[in-house]
Amino acid sequence: AAKKAARSERVAAERVLSHRKGIEEAEARASEMDDARADAQRFLERTGAHVLAAAGCMGATLLRLELIDAAAGGDLRSIPVNKLEGAYKKALAKNHPDRSAARGDDVAAAARCEETFKLLQAAHLRWSEMGKPIGDAADARARAAYPLGAQTSSASFSSSTRAGGGAAASWRVYSARAVTGSRWRT
Repeated sequence: AAKKAARSERVAAERVLSHRKGIEEAEARASEMDDARADAQRFLERTGAHVLAAAGCMGATLLRLELIDAAAGGDLRSIPVNKLEGAYKKALAKNHPDRSAARGDDVAAAARCEETFKLLQAAHLRWSEMGKPIGDAADARARAAYPLGAQTSSASFSSSTRAGGGAAASWRVYSARAVTGSRWRT
């Protein structure tokens, strides 16, 4: 009887230890993912994608994230709504968190996909609320939202960078950004 009691105590202690270890590993993974998400958000802020998404500039947001090719589409102002919708859907599929997991992406890549996915959804929602502007109206809105180097009519928009304080300027323009759960508010 003493042997049986000692064995059951040992098994119970092993289970508790195993459970605690699992919790610690899960917390470490969650912490690593949170850090990677913060890095991904800073990346998106530095690129100016947050500002453009908040302004409802779908084409400029896709171009800034290099998810559409300006050379293939020509002038961004001449891309029709259905082409932007198609590019948006392809970008969503490319950056879907489940597909990222299926590809076996590392934590940083998975976080960037997740944050880009959320940003694209918010940009599309804002763009839809505004009546899906295209052409000169969308170009003017992109230039107003992102005045420093927002050349939406050529491929240079995706490769242009702002020198000195770009992230701070983006943050000031997009200071209303808030993350609630897994949705971006614009």
